[in-house]
Formats: sequence, structure tokens, C-alpha cells
Amino acid sequence: MGKEVLAIFQIGPVQEYISVAKKTQDFWSGSYLLSYLNCVAIDTVIQRSGGGSDVIIYPALTGQNLFRYVSGIRASGTKPWSKKPTPDELRPTIPNRFVARLDAGNAIALLDEASQSVQTAFREIAAQVRSELLKKIQGRVSGFDRAVWDKIWDRQTKDPFEIYWITHPLDLTQYQQSYTEAEALFGARKAIRNFQHQDPEPGYKCTLCGQREPLHAQPNGSLVRGQLKTFWEQFRTVTGHRFREGEHLCAVCTTKRLAPDYVFRRDHDIPSTSSVSVANFVCDLVEKYKANPKAFQDGGIDLVEKFVQKAGVVAPQALLDFAVEPLPRVDTLSGGTPPLSNVVKLDGDWFIEETYDNLIVRPPKGSNINTSDVNNAKDALSGLVTRVKEIARASDSVGSEPAKYYALFRMDGDDMGKHIERAQSIADHRQLSQALCDFSLRNAPAAVETSHLGKVIYFGGDEGVAFVSLQDLLPAIDGCRKDFGTALSGQNATACIGAVVAHHQLALLQVLREVRGTVERAKELKDVDGRKDGFCIGIMKRSGGITYARAHWEYDGFQVIPILQELIDHYRYGRLSDKWWHQLSSEEWALKQVSHGSILCNVDLARLEAARLITRHADEEKMKNIGPTALDDLIARIQDLLYHVHNWEDFMGLMEVAAYIARGGGR
Repeated sequence: MGKEVLAIFQIGPVQEYISVAKKTQDFWSGSYLLSYLNCVAIDTVIQRSGGGSDVIIYPALTGQNLFRYVSGIRASGTKPWSKKPTPDELRPTIPNRFVARLDAGNAIALLDEASQSVQTAFREIAAQVRSELLKKIQGRVSGFDRAVWDKIWDRQTKDPFEIYWITHPLDLTQYQQSYTEAEALFGARKAIRNFQHQDPEPGYKCTLCGQREPLHAQPNGSLVRGQLKTFWEQFRTVTGHRFREGEHLCAVCTTKRLAPDYVFRRDHDIPSTSSVSVANFVCDLVEKYKANPKAFQDGGIDLVEKFVQKAGVVAPQALLDFAVEPLPRVDTLSGGTPPLSNVVKLDGDWFIEETYDNLIVRPPKGSNINTSDVNNAKDALSGLVTRVKEIARASDSVGSEPAKYYALFRMDGDDMGKHIERAQSIADHRQLSQALCDFSLRNAPAAVETSHLGKVIYFGGDEGVAFVSLQDLLPAIDGCRKDFGTALSGQNATACIGAVVAHHQLALLQVLREVRGTVERAKELKDVDGRKDGFCIGIMKRSGGITYARAHWEYDGFQVIPILQELIDHYRYGRLSDKWWHQLSSEEWALKQVSHGSILCNVDLARLEAARLITRHADEEKMKNIGPTALDDLIARIQDLLYHVHNWEDFMGLMEVAAYIARGGGR
């Protein structure tokens, strides 16, 4: 190899593509498609460079099941719909960019070929979705004009992605400088946006992205609202209600919605926001059933089997999802045997009473609701929830019930660009790449899915997104950031996490938009040394307001998450009433002060008043049952927290988060 260059290649726009989602399945699909397409680009570079993966510096490819899958099917000429990915191959763990060392003589042609391979791969995926749709549509949708349909589809799926790449001379003796200059050049390239003249998208717009014309089959210029509505009502029916009532999507968003089914052949949708919300109840149910199946017998009838059977009668009437992919930890607990293996696969909506009420009051269009069947299913759910509570009371424990709130969090490594720029050689850069890869493949899934009730949507490099049950939010994010630091122990790396707590029916688009904001809020919190290393949690209330809580993970060894978790446990077990912090909040006129534009605590007064109020609102007998100094220890830790988190709004936000989680969300 002669002269070499560093190449940086990126597929975008990421947020506009991934975060345009109304369902968790959309969110996962967007993430997976970007990972899949970057694998195509990387494989193109490797094969055209002679077949050696050592040309790729970032991301590390060792252990990357998704890349191995994509490389394998491309080598054999197979398509993903002909060779179904395994569960490990369905994890989007490849970021949307790569860094490579290439021969200067053919780098430009090679990267241009990689760009074309991405667009071609997406068009093939879109074509497969269209082919499957046409089998369902033709002859079943009135007035279907294939020529109009094809014109819209081809126009929108031709080049939907913005792809940027640069090359920069590589000096192996000055790798750090070469990489820093390459990143600066890449930043400048991204600032010069791609521009291709395109006629504006006509008519109505896609209800998901709001940018492109929705699919239809009426000649341009003749489409009216009623025709669009009628077309999509029929379209929704023939596709098995994969679209919600009132949705009308463009070709790109339709491809994203249906690719999991028609291209990658997923067995079930990933867990919905409702499934994540009710996860703690389902886990509690499984554990209690395994401990004593006879406790769930009622007159010779198994209450779990009864509920699954009654809900199963209503599902086809209501045209709603019935079975989804269970959360990994719940699935493992169930042991894979009925009736537990059946109940854990139910979509979370079936565990929420309002689902049944809404089916009667506002039945979905096209449904065939039998009120008696709905009421029977609701009664079966009520009996099951009651039995779980009775078993809990008998063992003097806290019984759970299906919650309606879940959490979504986003992690982002702090100043990772600086960590990479400190690499003195390609070997150093590759070592960091491998550490990030190992974290994404092993540590992050273990922290979210094995140890807690969560589902990773995407983790690649130093960033990732996951859903988690409300009760497991704090330990899950704390575990993720600790594991990140451990995985990159030689780098002294830290991470910020932004999380949002939301009602399961709140528009996912809003939640995704807000979670990006919480990450930025977390990164704005810096200490005197410029250290970030913190978290921010936003509570999206149904009334429309948002409460924020933020702090560093640690202050000179004092950890914040454990004290919040301790408060949650005290509230849940009745050892302490959360009225104490409400009263403290009402006294803010005397306990806060303004300093340099910030609202701070009068720490000395606030610590004394907090001690008084905690003592007043604590059940001393219950506190003594867990330890003779439990109350004094709690007071001391809250006073320490006040000392470290001396911003009044941040401290009160933390107190509200603990109380909110303890009661399972909004009332």
C-alpha cells in the first residue's frame, strides 16, 4: 500500500429518521435500518480493499453479530427476507459512521461506491416492502392505480439519506494530529449541506414525518381528503391493521413501519410502551405464580389461564396487538412454559383496565366489539390483580398493580471526541473502539435487560437508547453509567444520561424529542473543573407540565442514586410520608436565596428544616424495624444531598422524582 488517507463516513440524518416514530417498533426499525445500512457500507469498503477488516478503525467489528450477518448474506448473494436474522443479529449495535484507513489512490472511488451501496440496499428493502404490499392491495383496494403508486414510491425511496464522507492524508507518525484534522474537515463538510433540486412534495403530507406526500393511488391533482381517508382505511385493513386509525404514511415511513415484518421477518413486535409500563406487575405475577401456582386457583380455574383466554377472545374483535416480544428478564423468569409463557407475551394494554373501557366507549373503526366479551376480560384482569395483592398482603410485602408510566433514557459519553483525539496511534484508536464495542454488546444489554425490566433499542459506540420500567429506572441508568466507566477504565471516561418518565399513551414523538433535551440539560451541569458526569430526569405530566431533576452521579464519593432509591423504598413501605418534602417546598421563601442568577438553598436552614420534617413524617417504629439508627442515617444522607445539590430547583426535582416513582407515576 502506498500513501494512505483517513476516511470518515456517516449516514444521516439520524434524528430525523430514527426519532420520527409513533410506535416503539418504528423507533427500533429506524435504528436497525441505519445500523444495517452502515454495515453494508463497511462491508463494501472491506471487500473493495481486498477483504481485510483491518482497514476499519472504528467501529470495532469483533463480536458484531449484525455485521457478520450482513457480510455473510452479501457474500452469498442472499437477501435478508430469504435468510432471517437471529435474535443476536437483530440488535442494532453498529453506529451510523465509520473511520477507515484507505489507499489514497482509490479512496474516493471506494467511498463513493460505499455511498451508492447504502442507497441501493435501502431501495432493495423498500422494493421488498412494496412487493409484499402489492400482493395484499391489488384487487382489494378500490380504484387502485399502480402507475400513481409506483411514481410516488420510486420518487421517495430513490435517495432518502444524506451521506457525508471525507478523506485526509494519514501520517502514521503523527496519528493524533491526522485524526484531529480529519474530524475538523469532516465537521466542515457536514456544514456544507448536500443540495439536489427536487420538486416540492405535492398535496397532503405523511402523518409520521410530515415531509412527504402520503401513499395513495389517485392521479396527481385529483386527490381530496375523503379519497385519501378511504384509501388508507382499506389499506389499513388489508395490511392486518399495521397502521393506526387516521394514519397515512409516505413510502419511506411505510418501509420503516413494515420492514421488521416483510424484510427481517421478526416473529413479534418489540415491547410497546404499555408493556414496559406494566412490566413490574407482570414480573411480580410471574414470581408469585412460580412460588405457589395453587394460590392462583379459583374454583378449579387457573386465574392466569382464564385471563389469557378471555383477552384472546377480545383481541381479534378489537383489531389490537395481542402478543408481542416479552421483555427479556420477564421472559427468562417465565421459564418458557404455559401459562406464564403466554401471559408474558401479552401486549401491555391488556393489563390496563382503561383499555377495556375504551373498547366499549370508543371502539376502533372496523372492529366488531362484543361488550360481554370485553367485560369478561376486564373482570378476569381484575381478579388476577386482586389475587396478586392478596398474596402480597399475606406475606407482608408490597403488592404491585399495572402501572401506566414508563421511562425512556438516552446515554451519551462525555467528551468522547477528546478521548479519541488523545489516541497516539491506530492501535490506541482500535483499542478504544473495541472497548466501546464490548460495552454495547455486553455491558449495556446486561444492565438494562438482564438485571432490570428494560429493552435496549440501540447501543453503539458511546451512545444508546433504552426503555425501562419506572421502578427500575434509577438502578438501570446507574448501572449503565458505572459499566461504561468500567469498560473504558483506562480512559477515565464518564457519561451523561437523560431520561423521561411518561404516560404510556403519550405520543412517542414528544417523548423522544424531550429525552434529547434532558441529555443536553445533564451536560450543562458542570462542576468547577468542567466535569459533566451527571443525569437529568424529566417527568412529563399528563397536565402538560414537565418537572426536571438533575445532579452529578457522585460528589466526592457521595452517590446520589442510592439515596433516591432509599427514599423510594421508605415511601413504598410506609416508613416515611412524602408530605415532608411538599412542606419543605412550601417554605421555599425562607429556604432559598438567589446568587449570581441561580436559585440556591440556604443550606444550613434547609438541612435543619429537612431533619425536622423527616422526623415528623416518619413512622419511627417501622424505621426501627430495619435498624436502630435508620432514621438518623436517612436524615444525615438527605442533609448531605442538600449540601452537594445546593440548587433549590434541582434538589426539589430529585425529591419529586423519588416520590413519583414510589407511587407508580401520576395518579
